[in-house]
Amino acid sequence: MGKKGCIHNLEVVYKIVDTCNLACTYCYYFRGDSYQGHEHRPDYAKIETTTRLVQKLCELLQEYEVQELSLILHGGEPLMMKKSEFTAHLSIIRKALGSVPIYLQTNGVLLNEAWCQLLNNHNIRVSISLDGSQEWHDKHRITVAGHGTYHRVLKGIATARQCLTQEEVGIISVLQPDFDYQHICNHFSKTLGLNTLSLLIPDRTCEPPLSEAEVQGYSQALIDAFDFHVSDGQGQIREIASLLENFQRYNVNHHHHNAQTFYPDDRVSVSEVLTIHTNGDINYYDLVYPEVVLAQFGLVNREFNLADVNLGAMIFSDRLRAVRAQAEAVADDCQTCEYAGLCYQTAPAYRATADGYNSRSVYCQVNKTLYQYVVDWLVANGYPTELIDLALKGAPSPTAQPLDHSLTVRNAYE
Repeated sequence: MGKKGCIHNLEVVYKIVDTCNLACTYCYYFRGDSYQGHEHRPDYAKIETTTRLVQKLCELLQEYEVQELSLILHGGEPLMMKKSEFTAHLSIIRKALGSVPIYLQTNGVLLNEAWCQLLNNHNIRVSISLDGSQEWHDKHRITVAGHGTYHRVLKGIATARQCLTQEEVGIISVLQPDFDYQHICNHFSKTLGLNTLSLLIPDRTCEPPLSEAEVQGYSQALIDAFDFHVSDGQGQIREIASLLENFQRYNVNHHHHNAQTFYPDDRVSVSEVLTIHTNGDINYYDLVYPEVVLAQFGLVNREFNLADVNLGAMIFSDRLRAVRAQAEAVADDCQTCEYAGLCYQTAPAYRATADGYNSRSVYCQVNKTLYQYVVDWLVANGYPTELIDLALKGAPSPTAQPLDHSLTVRNAYE
């Protein structure tokens, strides 16, 4: 019997722990609207929830062609779970899903040799949150008592680098408009010897808009990160690498399915992210389906639970396909923008208002400033303007034009 459809890439974010040992001031989860009214969820997922999750995923894999599947263990802080319980959950996952890539995001405070051995045993890749040198990191990433965590995180990172079998430990930082990223990037690379970095721009919708100070701050932060990436020789910033890659491949806004069979457009999904909570509740991906627009499509976050849903039927439901279609449509104000092909690879939530997605990105001016800076840099470094024009238009490039060493695309995690 043939498959019902194709999902090119499916990420499952499993919030296996719903509590945290830190009180970060910018936490989108415990301090955001999405957590309100759901404080009743258990702090730790039960074995029954993990069993049900892998059953639902196996069911999905039988019914649909899922080309890439990955599982991200998240929280809260996942390392707050007892190691024996954590091992039991992982044994169930590995038995059912085999070698599917599993990643873990941690604040690093609890990471020790015993945890590293456990994670090695189950082939789990680890990323650790660190926002900069002590003066910057400790502004926001603090304990419940208000104490900074910089030195405790560095201890966890040192243990990870010594004990984990993965080649590099990924570092994730939340971009702040008032931080000095010339200093921060060099601190990571030169002082700490950390060369794989991901800079996450904060999740937000168009309402309220950025202040002028935020626009200038985020713009300068990204320009500083770009300058570091192309000049350091060792430092690797995932988002900058991805941006540069868009000027080297033939179509910046074209998706390759490589499906084993043909499916109608309404039975193909390029990328899906599902968040599973400790009680089995399913959350739509906030960066595509923010709360502000869900009600327009009759959708309510966590209306589904693993106990009573078929994942494939949910993903390809009429309601989700309708909101996806609107999220992918180019807004009226963006129709003539030369950078739309680049900008529209970022989160649709950035364009969301109470009226839908027909708006410029909340980061519109930030993006334009960065993109123009990158184009100017490419031209100054001899990259052909005709290929830049083709990339911006999303048109096929007639030739492969490799960039020199300073522009080599580097994946931040592999």
